[in-house]
Amino acid sequence: MSHGPVEKKHDDTMNAVAGMLNEVFEGYGFALLVFNQNSHDGRINYIGNCDRENIVTAMKEFIANHEARVPPVSAALQ
Repeated sequence: MSHGPVEKKHDDTMNAVAGMLNEVFEGYGFALLVFNQNSHDGRINYIGNCDRENIVTAMKEFIANHEARVPPVSAALQ
């Protein structure tokens, strides 16, 4: 997987979308990931409005829940 700035061809669009997401979801964190779904080469363009470590934590929690490695919260606790 390559690391670095957003690819130039996506830079303006991703910044515009991030600005809109930041307004719509005021007070919430977000991450936008853009990658080639047809020939994934390991390159993922990323933009978000939180510290990277907070985004990584949220992604790990999402993946764990998606893979059913975390028990669901009981309705009584919600």
